[in-house]
Amino acid sequence: MQMVLQMIITRKNRGVTMHDDENYRFIVGNQYIELTVKENKILKILIENKNRVVTFEQLCMALYNDPLDIYYRSNIALLIRRLRKKLGQNVHIKNKFGIGYTIP
Repeated sequence: MQMVLQMIITRKNRGVTMHDDENYRFIVGNQYIELTVKENKILKILIENKNRVVTFEQLCMALYNDPLDIYYRSNIALLIRRLRKKLGQNVHIKNKFGIGYTIP
């Protein structure tokens, strides 16, 4: 089994970090930040779409296999808030008001 790591350049040139999708964690230097299944999925989608806006509808379909619903929208906002707290300054998740999120 091959481990897939996605490297991204972090904000303010803080160095290279890795997203270990297979093991649901984010690696900063030698520190491992554990992610839930849904946090991992959101981060993977945002990294794959770096510099592009990922809409709420795209996230709802990826996470819940259902079109946009007010419950899902608030749940996605909560998951993004948790991701921001866990990842701190290592990854900047930007909100496009009323549309979705992006990693610039």
